[in-house]
Amino acid sequence: MATQQQQVSVVVEGRQLDLVLGDLFESDAAFLVVPCNTAGRSSPGFTRSLAERGIDASTTRMEPGGAMLIRTSADGAQGVMLAAVVTSPESAEQDVRTAARRVGDITGSGVSVAFPLLGTGPTDQLRPEVSLTAIATGYGDRPGPLSVHVLDRDVFESLIDFVGKRAGKQAGTRAQRASTRPVVSLLETHLGRRSQLLR
Repeated sequence: MATQQQQVSVVVEGRQLDLVLGDLFESDAAFLVVPCNTAGRSSPGFTRSLAERGIDASTTRMEPGGAMLIRTSADGAQGVMLAAVVTSPESAEQDVRTAARRVGDITGSGVSVAFPLLGTGPTDQLRPEVSLTAIATGYGDRPGPLSVHVLDRDVFESLIDFVGKRAGKQAGTRAQRASTRPVVSLLETHLGRRSQLLR
């Protein structure tokens, strides 16, 4: 039974994306990204969802941070990509960033792409906010809708808080810079006049 998805538009590292509370496989994006290890094996849940779509990627070999198109988005079917991010805690963040960049390179510009939170499983152990940031920075400013799907409501809400606090800090830093500029300019003007008077 399909559940009601909740969606919030956010900006992470300058990249706008939709944060979605709901199953990745209920997305209507042109391409879905499925995490796997370097042998193409995914978690039981992802493997089951792929099998329901007639996809078996268990013999695929990939390098860490690699991405591979395993079904194109032809004839109205969703394209499916594997992302080799189930690697190790030491390299997980970089692997997620690299895989997200490669997904963007492969899918091209202007198409919609949906990710789960990559690298947050028991092997890689990335914190959700680190995964979200790595996806956003890796995918970059390519045109086209980008969404990141989260199954757990607490994680979803914590990510909204994370993005909000980060935006608040950045806005505060910009406001602080703007408010100190007149003081610096006034000080520079005052010191400049004083040095002219001393000549």
